[in-house]
Amino acid sequence: MTSDKQKPTFDPLGPENRKGWTEPDPAELELDPELQAEFGDFLETIRRLESPNPDDRLAAALRARILRRRRYLEPIQPHGFREHAEHYGHVMVDLLRRSHGARVLFLLLIVSVTLFIGIPLAHRLLTSSVEPGWSMPLDLAETKIEKPKLSSEPTHEATRGFQLWVRAENDMSRLRALFEERKRETLKERLRNIGGGDRRTLERIEGLSDAIAADLLAWEDAGQGLRRYQRVEALSLGIRALLGYGSNSVLGRHAQELQKAVGKLEGMLPSLHGPELATALAAYLEAVLVDGGEARMARLGQELNRFVSEQVYLLGEDERRVRLLQKWDEWKKRQVAAYQAGKEFGEPEPKSAARLAGIHSLDHDSTRVGALADAGLLLRIAPALGVSTLDSSRVRGVFLETLFRRGSRSGSSGASARAALLFAYPDLLGGRRDEVFASLKSYRLHPKILEEDFRAVHFLAWGIFPVRGGWARVNRGLRAFAANSKPRAPVDRAALLLTQLLYTAPSLESRD
Repeated sequence: MTSDKQKPTFDPLGPENRKGWTEPDPAELELDPELQAEFGDFLETIRRLESPNPDDRLAAALRARILRRRRYLEPIQPHGFREHAEHYGHVMVDLLRRSHGARVLFLLLIVSVTLFIGIPLAHRLLTSSVEPGWSMPLDLAETKIEKPKLSSEPTHEATRGFQLWVRAENDMSRLRALFEERKRETLKERLRNIGGGDRRTLERIEGLSDAIAADLLAWEDAGQGLRRYQRVEALSLGIRALLGYGSNSVLGRHAQELQKAVGKLEGMLPSLHGPELATALAAYLEAVLVDGGEARMARLGQELNRFVSEQVYLLGEDERRVRLLQKWDEWKKRQVAAYQAGKEFGEPEPKSAARLAGIHSLDHDSTRVGALADAGLLLRIAPALGVSTLDSSRVRGVFLETLFRRGSRSGSSGASARAALLFAYPDLLGGRRDEVFASLKSYRLHPKILEEDFRAVHFLAWGIFPVRGGWARVNRGLRAFAANSKPRAPVDRAALLLTQLLYTAPSLESRD
């Protein structure tokens, strides 16, 4: 028998129950009246138990009470990134609520960030675009299009001019690489590699190329005005068609014919102006890029500079004609009003714009859509050839406005202008490109409704290629149009050949 003093007592905080537990400081327990009140005589009651195997739940209860009290005394520390962020956020809010000085410092910090970071960043985002952001509806009858405004600050003009020059240089380098490819491989090989042509298509392309070569040999400079533009357009488009076919002045199936045609075109450049000069320079540009030559490149830059200078002057003349015509209309109204009132009218008649002699700019309604499209491509790379960036940008913006105005017309004439927009001005369309593209849906699927306007079909095919979806139906419509068409004019034959060569068309726009 063992005495009462020798009986084993149960210690709920014994070694076997102290796993993961840190022994509290005895002084802390003695100085903590709330913990003593919570325990009461709970611990003494447990120690006087005579049962050798008490229930473990009693020890767990006692341990839980001690842990709960220690949590009240220990500070709560955040864990993880989220809790730290919330903790410092609450600290900051509490500091701003309690301290006036903290609020002043926080306000100064916000003002400093806005002045030194926010304003320069907003200015950079608003002025980062190289070209003016044209956002114009197709119906321009009631909408006035604002021409690009140039800042009067020399620094801003210099920066914008440099950006335009860099973009033109990049476009010129890309065109060089695309036309350089034509020297290394023939059209047939390219078409076979991409699966774009069958035997009948290739035979039709060869037949058109032979006919165009014969047209270039028989070409003569004859006619004035609109007839001369048509003759120059036939020569220019024929040269571009044979270059697209894979020939050049040295190699290719029609090298001799092409060499003679380029010589004719180069010789008549000084006598050309306006639409004729724009169309001729578009072909001369491709010939220079294919055959090379620093002398010809310098000649191209000089003629292009002359073209831009003439257009800047003629645009001013057109504005003067409009003002004179308005004065004449007002004079005519006053004359009619005086006649109806039975009064004498002795005011002299002003000069009428309709009586002024001289050529018009390409902004005139008599200008062909093809000339506006050719001018759009030329002016895009004009800064890389030494032309004033601001003048070329201004003139190109006016031509863009002209095509938008014509694109609001109904029928094939409006569709031709919209197709020219996709062909020559895609970089200025911005978000309006999808709208213009959608407006040509029926013409893409059925090109024959363009009423045998082969240049319009050429603009349409080159402007929408490559497309993201529905290309099979578009390609089927183009192939049917080419197979069933029998062009009679040299311009139509060249435009039809270029339509079938859309797989080799140089594209300056990314279609991601």
